[in-house]
Amino acid sequence: NVSFVSEDFSITVKQITVTADSDQTKVYGDDDPAEYTYTVTGTLASGDEFTGALTRDFGENIGIYQIKIGSLSLGANYNLIYVGDYFHITPKPVTITADAGQNKVYGESDPALTFTITGDLVSGDTYSGALSRESGQNIGFYEILQGSLVLPNNYDVTYVSADFEITPKPVTITADAGQSKVYGESDPEFTFTITGELVSGDTYSGALSRESGENIGLYEILQGSLVLPNNYDVTYVSADFEITTKPVTITVDAGQNKVYGESDPELTFTLTGELVSGDSYSGALSRVSGENAGLYEILQGSLVLPNNYDVTYVSSDFEILKATPVLTWENPADIFVGTALSATQLNATADVDGTFDYDPNMGTVLAVGDNQALYVLFTPTDITNYNTAEETVFINVLLDSEVFEIETYMRIYPNPTTDLIWVNYSDCLIYKITLIDMTGKVVLKEDSLSDMAIIDLSELPAGVYIIQIDSNKGPITEKIIKR
Repeated sequence: NVSFVSEDFSITVKQITVTADSDQTKVYGDDDPAEYTYTVTGTLASGDEFTGALTRDFGENIGIYQIKIGSLSLGANYNLIYVGDYFHITPKPVTITADAGQNKVYGESDPALTFTITGDLVSGDTYSGALSRESGQNIGFYEILQGSLVLPNNYDVTYVSADFEITPKPVTITADAGQSKVYGESDPEFTFTITGELVSGDTYSGALSRESGENIGLYEILQGSLVLPNNYDVTYVSADFEITTKPVTITVDAGQNKVYGESDPELTFTLTGELVSGDSYSGALSRVSGENAGLYEILQGSLVLPNNYDVTYVSSDFEILKATPVLTWENPADIFVGTALSATQLNATADVDGTFDYDPNMGTVLAVGDNQALYVLFTPTDITNYNTAEETVFINVLLDSEVFEIETYMRIYPNPTTDLIWVNYSDCLIYKITLIDMTGKVVLKEDSLSDMAIIDLSELPAGVYIIQIDSNKGPITEKIIKR
């Protein structure tokens, strides 16, 4: 008889160790993995399996979060030992790339520097700050720096730089049109216009120049030494500089002449407007042809100046003057009263053909007196080219003596007289003395005379008178000069 004494059979819980896997991570902004992984130490009974899942500490910023057992379970048959670990949220990698090709023109303000972010930002996140660049304002390349541009700490930023370029400022230097000078003058300062405003504090240096040459014509204006700082891209637009003709006036000198028959003199003129050093005229003036007395226009002839001059010609007249005949007539020899003028005294000659008109004329009997004028007017046959001419000579008309004797029996004295005349006579009888002026008028008469007559002429005007004496020996006539 078996007696069975029962006893309990104990099934104890099976010990299982769950170890959270290390190095579990995600990138900031990504979703958590579907489950947190772990390693099981110990074998589960057939058919058994885990329920639930591990969890982690709350948070989405980068950092370390403890992985917890959460709801993970094997049921009552297992003693679940949990060995935790950490879950890492790592920074999200993004690349900030400065945009290539950024630039500005010298003198302008910097633009906002742009960039591209490679890697989307998590919703709600944004950057702050801005890119910067190496300092400098001259043309050239300057590295674009990250500057103050930042993203939240949840991002691992890689910055890719680029160059920022300052390009030359385009300006145009245009030589002013219409610049000129007169031949022989000094060049002016060549002027120009700058299109495109210079940056404050900047200025040009140097000056424009031109093609060489001093004759009239067009010469290109060159940029010469005119420059702007290297920060400018200069376009030069040329123009022509003109050297114009120098105005001068050739004025024929007035009053030029010659006497008929002479050779022409060198025709003279005055230049108004000084010639440039080294320049001179060539050739000579001429005139309208002709050799008779008269006016002839003076022509420019072959007189010229170099082509660099603009010549104004002012003409004048050249006069051929009538020639004056040369008269030859010397003072005649003295004559005695009563001698009529003849070719012996009136004997002027001329160097050209013509006629002589004497005053007094031939046959005239002059009164007694010294330096009595003889005048001649000469009229040339060629009155076109010769003037009339005149000449005066002087002749002395003398008494034979201070006492003028008539025959041998009568004397009349003094003659010339200022008042009284004595008439002495012998061996004759005087019947009458008559005094007649040159008009034929009887101005005085004396009768019944003795052997001497005194004739008073004091009341008579000066002049020549004829005295007629009637005597028994016949009439006597003589000239008396009253002074």
